[in-house]
Formats: sequence, C-alpha cells, structure tokens
Amino acid sequence: MSSMTQRETVTAAKVPFQITDPERIPAPRYFDEEFYKLECERLWPHVWQMACRLEQIPTVGDWTEYKILDKSVIVVRTKQE
Repeated sequence: MSSMTQRETVTAAKVPFQITDPERIPAPRYFDEEFYKLECERLWPHVWQMACRLEQIPTVGDWTEYKILDKSVIVVRTKQE
C-alpha cells in the first residue's frame, strides 16, 4: 500500500527529470532552464537558507550580505547578552 496521497502522486508525476535511482540525479537538473525556474518558484523561497557563520561576523557591527535569487539580506552582528 502506497503512503502517497492522490495529490502527491499527481504532483510527483509532474516533476521533470524525476529521480528514479537515489544514487543518481538526472543530469538535466543541473542545466535545464525550465527546471531552474521551477526551483526558483517552488523550492528556494520555501526552505531554510544558511546566510553565514558566526565566524564570518565575529565583532559587533560586522556584517555580510546574503544573496538568493533576486533577494538579498544584510546580516549584522549585534551586542550579545
């Protein structure tokens, strides 16, 4: 018995370049423009991103810019309490 719902099954059927072998990612996922656009729309805005490590901004006032797609975030080291 499958644990996927009907909606998940329909959604999975629409995924281009599906992974059928967990040890191999289909090569077109790395260079296909349409797949990239789908990732930009459906993946990256919905997952956690690591903007920087504390070691990169060690002193109060240090900052770094994190860019993802068409957005950027300034991360500033503030006073620790």
